[in-house]
Amino acid sequence: MHPADLVPGSDELFELPRHRQVIDRRPASAAHDALTVITVFTHAGRPLTTDALAAALSWTRHRLDAALDRARALPGASGVLILRQVPPEADRE
Repeated sequence: MHPADLVPGSDELFELPRHRQVIDRRPASAAHDALTVITVFTHAGRPLTTDALAAALSWTRHRLDAALDRARALPGASGVLILRQVPPEADRE
C-alpha cells in the first residue's frame, strides 16, 4: 500500500512511484494483520464495526478476529494508541 492511498488528494506529496500490480503471496501472520488493523483504525476517522472492517479489508471474520486478538495481546504494538472495544448498543455521540 502506498501512503497516498491513505490520504486522499496527497499524491503530489509523495515522490515514490506507485506499484499497483505488486501482490504479496506470502500468508499473512497474525502480528502483521494486527498492525494492519491498528493502521486502519488510526486513519478511519470514526469507529468501525467488525463487519465493516472485515469487508473493507476483504478478510474473513476468522482472520479479523485473530488480528484483533493479537492486537489486544500486544498493547505496545499500537504505540500511544489504545484499542478499545465498544458494544454495538453503546450510545454514540
